[in-house]
Amino acid sequence: MKSQISNLTDQIEQNVEQAGNISRFMKIVKKYTDIQALDAVILRELVEKIVIHERTRIDGRKHQQIDIYYNFVGLVDVESIDITKISA
Repeated sequence: MKSQISNLTDQIEQNVEQAGNISRFMKIVKKYTDIQALDAVILRELVEKIVIHERTRIDGRKHQQIDIYYNFVGLVDVESIDITKISA
């Protein structure tokens, strides 16, 4: 039981920290809801790093994976985001 309590406490702390990080990221995003062009200042504020993977060929077509790690939230899997659940 003590081990389980410790694990659950750790999970709660991680969730609280993650919620805070998401909140900080959303404050930054809300500042830039109507940008006309992406500049260096906005990019630095939103993006932690960009990882460009080696190009591959699949079925004769070239593919290149690009991962964008955002500040406070890390890598976001855009393929798994349901945009119908995002509120304005």
